[in-house]
Amino acid sequence: MSPKGSSSHARPIQQERKNKVEVLIQAKNDLAFQSSKQFPISTVARAMGAWDEFISATETTSSTHLSPLSSLPLPSSHWIPPGADSLKINCDASWSRDLKRGWGGIILRDNRGHLVDGRRFRISSTSAFLAEASVLREACLFAKALNLSSVCIENDNVQLISLNVSELVPPWEALAIISDIRLLASELRVSFCC
Repeated sequence: MSPKGSSSHARPIQQERKNKVEVLIQAKNDLAFQSSKQFPISTVARAMGAWDEFISATETTSSTHLSPLSSLPLPSSHWIPPGADSLKINCDASWSRDLKRGWGGIILRDNRGHLVDGRRFRISSTSAFLAEASVLREACLFAKALNLSSVCIENDNVQLISLNVSELVPPWEALAIISDIRLLASELRVSFCC
């Protein structure tokens, strides 16, 4: 396929990714600003519905062209290693709405999946999103403490990762944490993935 053909397929794929993120952000905004009760399963179902519509639309491409989905990484339920001689940090949070606290975990592994370092810690937070953001900031600080650069940090919160790889204005309650993450990421040349 020519480079010209690949770029024409990249736009619909980028648009579809953007549409999925917009579904998730809209659900968060409905909850935050309109006190609209949100159910995670229905939000994910709406995002997956958008994905199914995209798949249906792209199945009509001619058989002489590669599918625009062929270059997309497939969603995975297992750990995907970083490139050769690279390190990857996986981080995640658990949070209790009733207790307003939870736990954070950070794991550093090499490209063969071997544990290099890690830690767990308590989190006090007013929301699950802020707990996830706090863990992502701790992962950046963890990388800085170990003097790592060009490390990939993975987190499963798509909205959080989107806010850190874009110029989007974060929600006010997360502004300080997101600003810290962006600053640390630029200092360390950190990349984010989910």
